[in-house]
This record gives sequence, structure tokens and C-alpha cells, in this order.
Amino acid sequence: MTADRPSRRTPRTLLALAVLGVACVVPAGCNIVAPALMIAQGPPKIEAKLKLDKERTHVILIDDRRSVLPSRNLRELIGTTAEQALLTKEVVKDMVQSRIAAAQVRGERFGAPMSIIEVARAVKADVIIYATVDSFSLTVDGQSLAPTAVLRVKVIDAQSEQRLLPPPGELDWYPLTVSLPSAAATAPTSQTQIVSIQTDLAHWTGIQLARLFYDVERALAAPGNRVRDVRQ
Repeated sequence: MTADRPSRRTPRTLLALAVLGVACVVPAGCNIVAPALMIAQGPPKIEAKLKLDKERTHVILIDDRRSVLPSRNLRELIGTTAEQALLTKEVVKDMVQSRIAAAQVRGERFGAPMSIIEVARAVKADVIIYATVDSFSLTVDGQSLAPTAVLRVKVIDAQSEQRLLPPPGELDWYPLTVSLPSAAATAPTSQTQIVSIQTDLAHWTGIQLARLFYDVERALAAPGNRVRDVRQ
């Protein structure tokens, strides 16, 4: 028995194979490339975790009872940015300002603590988007810059007292981790730099909170495109 002679691929043969390979991407019948891209990149849209009823009045409450956030202004920025995004995207028609809900919570020091539903009813909201801040930091090791916020979110119908997100039967909270990519490698040292990055992280956190309630094109999901969510 003689061994098969190795095939010889001349430059002309290699060119022909390359042309065939490129041609395979174009015809509708050659459907290998598109699924491969889908697996690598994910679906073209990041779907909303919950579709809100735009005919109902909503309110956002950012809770920071453990004083995780460096300032009250950052808490207000998260809430106002989220509500602005929901209104800009026409997810809802009417919202109670998050500042009003926060004022209700601040008044607890003069009386018994209010439940989430009681806060919603006190400000005449049908649905409350409640987020408690668990972590808000610019670095994890004191040296490298990695702005990250961690929240737990739930949405409750104040009329029926039913939880809408997460759905009944699932976890009590929806975990939301927000990371802000940065070109800088090391943590900031000046107070001006620290405040600037904290503000940027709070703004991005508000956008990501709002995005739980509307679809986002994956290609536009990066922080650099956030202006689309809050443009006037």
C-alpha cells in the first residue's frame, strides 16, 4: 500500500479558498457566521427586567440609611438621573420627584420608620422603585481605580401591595452592580478628582437603574452613550 501523496496548495488554490470563505458570509443560505457572532456578542438588545405601566404614577426612592454614599447630593443625583431617563425614554408619563420621597424618609427621625408602601402612598405614587445602596467605592485595593456601585432593587405596587420586581417566588431583591470604566489606572488623590469621579459614578448608576425598565441597544450600552438616555 502506498501512502497518499500530500496535497499541494498553490497560491492560486489558497486564493480560491479565501474567496469561497468570504462568499459564504454573504448569501442568505450560509448562516454559520451570524449565530457565531450572536454567541460572541450576545443578543442585539439588552431587554428590560420589567416593563412599567406608563399610565401609572411612579416614584424612585434611593435609600442610604447606612450612609454608604459620601454625600446626600450623590443620592439625589442617582434618583433624579434615573427618573429623567425614564421620562426621556417615555417609559412613564408621570413621576413623583425622588427628592420628595427622600424627604418622607428623612422625616422618620421624628416618628416610627415608614414602610416602602407607606412612602409610596404618602407621595401619592401608584408604584415605587426602591433601591438601597450597599456599596459605592472608587477602588477595591486603595490603589487601582475601579469605580463600582452595588444596589439592591425592588419594585412594589403600592395599591395591591404586590412585588413586581423581582417577580413573586424569586429573590427578595434584584441585585444591580454598576461599574464605570476609566482611562486612569490609579485611584485619584486630589479632592477635586475624587468628587468628579464620584459624581460620574452616581450619574451612571442612575442610568443603569433606569435601564432595568427599558430595552437598550447593546451597541449603545456603554457609558459614553448615556447622553441618549437623558437628553432633553
